[in-house]
Amino acid sequence: MRLAFLQWHLMAELITTLPASRFWELMAGAIISTLRFIGINTSLSKLMSLLGIILIALSITMIDEKMSFPGYIAIIPVLGASLIIASNGNDLVVSKLLSVRPVVFFGLISYPLYLWHWPIYSFYRSIFAGSPDYHELILLLLSSFFLAILTYYLIEKPLRNARNKYITAILLALSVFGTGLIGAFIFHINGVKDREINKSAGEYASVTDVYNYYKYGELLRGGICHSVQLTAAISNGCIKNGKHNIFIIGDSYAAALFNGLSHYIDNKGSDYIISQMTDGNAPPLFVDGKDDLQRSVITLNNNRINEIKRVQPEVVLLTWSVRGTNGVHDKKLAIDALSLTIKKIKEASPDSRIIFIGPVPEWNANLVKIISNYLSEFKKKPPLYMTYGLNSEISEWDSYFSNNVPKMGIEYISAYKALCNESGCLTRVGNGPDFITAVDWGHLTKPGSDFLFNKIGNKIIK
Repeated sequence: MRLAFLQWHLMAELITTLPASRFWELMAGAIISTLRFIGINTSLSKLMSLLGIILIALSITMIDEKMSFPGYIAIIPVLGASLIIASNGNDLVVSKLLSVRPVVFFGLISYPLYLWHWPIYSFYRSIFAGSPDYHELILLLLSSFFLAILTYYLIEKPLRNARNKYITAILLALSVFGTGLIGAFIFHINGVKDREINKSAGEYASVTDVYNYYKYGELLRGGICHSVQLTAAISNGCIKNGKHNIFIIGDSYAAALFNGLSHYIDNKGSDYIISQMTDGNAPPLFVDGKDDLQRSVITLNNNRINEIKRVQPEVVLLTWSVRGTNGVHDKKLAIDALSLTIKKIKEASPDSRIIFIGPVPEWNANLVKIISNYLSEFKKKPPLYMTYGLNSEISEWDSYFSNNVPKMGIEYISAYKALCNESGCLTRVGNGPDFITAVDWGHLTKPGSDFLFNKIGNKIIK
């Protein structure tokens, strides 16, 4: 019991891998084996089996992903199973239930199933850098059952029924000893050559929720300056009224620029200030559509223009996801839509510099997964700049904007050229998932945004 309680306080890795915190579960079996010598009367054994069934049923219904398991809660299923085994089948109902052929079959393959399920799940996460969805879980479960059945019939059953038990025991002992020698040798040579790669792959695979890991909401200033009502934006100080004001408008891709620009200004000791009016899925284009909060994109942009007119910023900085839900997906039509926005900004604040920061690189999946897949496929660290998993469409958009936006009388800064070279696009600025450049397929992380403005900041603040 004490060890069960201590599991709650130990690190999850220690709980699931070290035997010291799991001995109490094995000890339950040892206690059961001694009960055969003591003897249990029939009435008590019936009560034990009934209580055991109840505890197992409670385990199935109560234990979920929110609980620390294994941990102190593991005492419920362990105690339930122990009571049923200790009752020695004296209860007719429980005995009949456990004697049903499918139940007996599951009992026979239960141990190989236990051995197989976790390696299969772990390999999946290592290869695909994320947790499986519902359908994938079903496939993994079926794979575990298939391998468990093969293991039982091809290994466990032949070993149990071997004619020469002495030779079988020797072979098993040699297998265990040989495995130990192999482990000792690998430890002696400081691990196999792919050890660092596997470690790196594990680090990326551990990032199962990129939005939580990279604090996506905090990154965009969500609920403060991003995707908020106009009154909240004003009261939260998101819209500044002063000299050297840089006014950011656009969608979540525009919001992701704030951190890099803010850090650049601080590092330069500049007196520039930043205003922000950004909303999820609301590009700075007067197009039909709803943002993430089901508000009209046109209305949001009218509010932005009104605030620009009110504060007369020195710079209006805009960008959006060209592949976003409300983005205009035809290049020429996108330029036409942008020209209307520019016209309205110039009418509202004639002296403002208008700067369009072009689209950032995008990947075919979230960047953590792309890097994980690269590590698994090539067994080496991915280059800092790479084309593997890169969406080539963004390069075409950047080229089109580079040729056409300056003709509209505004400044165009290519984020794509700042983040990419002839070898591909930047994946990270350091080692490990903390330093990658994109939260998902495109939104810049803090390191990514910082890197971008270290490259282009002097084109904005002159």
